[in-house]
Amino acid sequence: IQPLDELSVGVGVSVLTGSSDDTESWRDRGRLVFDAVYRVRNDSVFNRVSSRTASTYSGLIANLGVFYRDTHFSIGAAVQLPATVTRTWDQILDHDTTGSSTTVTKSGSDKLKLPANYSFGGVLMPSARLSIGVYYIIRERGDAEYAGADTTFRPWVGSKSLRAGVEYAASEWLLLRVGYREEVASFGG
Repeated sequence: IQPLDELSVGVGVSVLTGSSDDTESWRDRGRLVFDAVYRVRNDSVFNRVSSRTASTYSGLIANLGVFYRDTHFSIGAAVQLPATVTRTWDQILDHDTTGSSTTVTKSGSDKLKLPANYSFGGVLMPSARLSIGVYYIIRERGDAEYAGADTTFRPWVGSKSLRAGVEYAASEWLLLRVGYREEVASFGG
């Protein structure tokens, strides 16, 4: 949408849908036992656990943006609105030990609540050959929350990153650029 020649406004929507079939399996074939007399024996306990999970997920992520361009400068801002991604799942868990076998069926749903994220930036063009730009991103991933049936936790940390650059057009075919780009990992400890 362009309400003025210099001003643009935008809206974006991402629809998330999908499914997955996951299988996990682990086996224990026994263990070595060392006793007080330094003898070694093999404890032959057999243990096998397998899990089959079918999941479906859905969510909606919306973005809003605004951009203003003038002769010697441009500025813009964007926001990704808070969103929730929901997953429903069915799981079959088989546990087999020496002489005993059990099967458990579970179902449930999880939610991943994502907070708003923000970005804004600008470009200054003091001449036709020179442009200077700055871009700042605020990702509030520290406020993202995973909520399952029995637990709620926040697996990430928030981050702020800065990007800046200068471009000089030495000639029509030669552009000289220098910049700074910060990428922040958002994994918690």
